[in-house]
Amino acid sequence: MTSQLHPGIGSWRIDLYPDDQPSVNHALVAFLAGGVLVASPPPVEPFPPAEEGAVYVGTGLGAWQETGDDEIELGFVAQSTDSKGTLLGFGSVHATGRFDPETGTISGRYHFEEAGPGETVFATEDGTVRGIRITASSPERSRYLPTLVAAS
Repeated sequence: MTSQLHPGIGSWRIDLYPDDQPSVNHALVAFLAGGVLVASPPPVEPFPPAEEGAVYVGTGLGAWQETGDDEIELGFVAQSTDSKGTLLGFGSVHATGRFDPETGTISGRYHFEEAGPGETVFATEDGTVRGIRITASSPERSRYLPTLVAAS
């Protein structure tokens, strides 16, 4: 059961670093008590396999759970459409990570899949996830992710 005292509960600025690619993907994520997760990726993302070369992404909804001291596992799903609102598919993210309560950071690994409405997976990606907590007293601290965060 998820504790209200878990160091992950709160809002986070997250960066995803795909393996063997120079790009970085960004998102905002909220870990809520009870294991609820809400993710906000960019509303428009470059996606070469799509007819228009981009997809429109909705808010991601999912769950998270503790797997050890300061360790978590999470998963969420978000739908993607073209510019006309036609459903292209659903993207899912599965990640494992570790919180560092002293620095207010998170690091770990993720796996992404995009599947069409017929459940055929047509894109996958693996990489490193890093993040920093958004705080009430200094939200500006989360605008830039520290470079010293190491993936677990």
